[in-house]
Amino acid sequence: MVSTSIDKYILEIISRAKASRDVCEKLLIYNFSTEAPKKLAKTIMRICDFLIRVVILIRQSNDENIKLELFNVIDKIIQKVGEYIKYVDAAKFERHPWSIVPAFNKLIRRVMGDIPDLQIMLFPQWKYNYQIYLMDIREDFYTTLKELFDFFPGENIESDVLKDMKGSFYLISFPTLERKNILLHSLIGHEVGHLFAAKYITQEKKNLFSEKVSEKTEEIIKEKAQISNMPEGGFEEYIVRQKIMQYSIYCWTRGLEELLSDIVNAILFGPAALFAYYEMYAQVGFRSDAPSLENKCYPPWNMRLRVVLDILEKYGKEYFPLKTEVLFRDNVKTDMVNQIFNDIKIRIDEKDDSESIGNDKTLKMIYEQIDEELKVATDYFLGEYSLKEHLVTSDELYQNMNKLIDRLENDIPPNEVEGSIDDRKPATMIEIINAAWFYKMSWPEIEKGIDAINDRYNKRDTMNNLTLKAIEYADIESDYLVHIKKG
Repeated sequence: MVSTSIDKYILEIISRAKASRDVCEKLLIYNFSTEAPKKLAKTIMRICDFLIRVVILIRQSNDENIKLELFNVIDKIIQKVGEYIKYVDAAKFERHPWSIVPAFNKLIRRVMGDIPDLQIMLFPQWKYNYQIYLMDIREDFYTTLKELFDFFPGENIESDVLKDMKGSFYLISFPTLERKNILLHSLIGHEVGHLFAAKYITQEKKNLFSEKVSEKTEEIIKEKAQISNMPEGGFEEYIVRQKIMQYSIYCWTRGLEELLSDIVNAILFGPAALFAYYEMYAQVGFRSDAPSLENKCYPPWNMRLRVVLDILEKYGKEYFPLKTEVLFRDNVKTDMVNQIFNDIKIRIDEKDDSESIGNDKTLKMIYEQIDEELKVATDYFLGEYSLKEHLVTSDELYQNMNKLIDRLENDIPPNEVEGSIDDRKPATMIEIINAAWFYKMSWPEIEKGIDAINDRYNKRDTMNNLTLKAIEYADIESDYLVHIKKG
């Protein structure tokens, strides 16, 4: 009777594996912007085929308890792997700002040059958030399956099941509502920054932070003890100490990883990062709430803007204020950009974040350590991680940007810098996105009335379409020029 029950369970396990496999096989007929979604789908299919073989082999065992335990493990793996199918489905061609995905992938691979065969899969989600899933999917698959390969000694997990995943495989999502809003997609640079932050914030650094704040933590505990008449050295004091330390490490880690990612974004995208953060800041009503467990200890927005601007001012070679005729023939447009920049400066100079953090002794202690770490980390990123090679500076960025802005003003995709018919070169994705941002920032205030709002909406839509096309054209031309050089 037990065997009959197990056989029925086996049937359900195999059915789930086949169902996952069938869905992936159907997804392969669709078009995708890169090969990453197809490679993930094919890997899931191979995992399902492999697990079905394992189930059939285990079924021959005489130990009913071991069989049931292993079947439970395999069933959970099938369910877990099946969850990734939704990401493949979301990455279909028509759901993407398809023209930018290959260009973003190339940028990420160049920046993360120390990760061989890195694959990034971008997909939209209805949740309004830009997010990187820091778990390496390939590593997760390998760790999950490696012990099951003991059942097939002659086979190799990497060459058989994971052969389409040669290196690390990460997921990055963006809001579906912003699919065509190419300007806001410069925030993807922040998500790439999380990969650098994850490598930088080691357990050793967390331990060192705990040591540095131990003395101040004891002072905070003594103050709390006096206020609440807490017995010294008792169990209650021990619990308070543990809670403060756990909270401090969590808040320090969250604050540091977000601000380090902001630094990477500023290095890679220059002013585009600043403008994108400013728009996100507007979405929260220009509030700068203090870090807390309620907001997952996110740093205040004006602090994040301050960190980005600090990178631009220290390493960007005088981006602002914008000088006359650098980007625009029209001084009114130059003044409009500088007005936006001044507004950003005013928001940054507001000290509500410093006051809210300074009034909380635990937060003050944490952010003093974060400030110290940011200085060290910036030098480390630029040097050890070679991000200086990708640093965007005004002398390079502004060199040809007026020509790209001219093309946008004339409803032409800003995909290349033209000198003559024999002297032209494709613009980089960073140049194109920044040109579009400056073009948008130069627009005057919208006049009153629904017609004026509709006109501005149409202008914004045209700009986004032209910018998306420009990134696609420039990427294709760059690939073609590389191909020609190779002969």
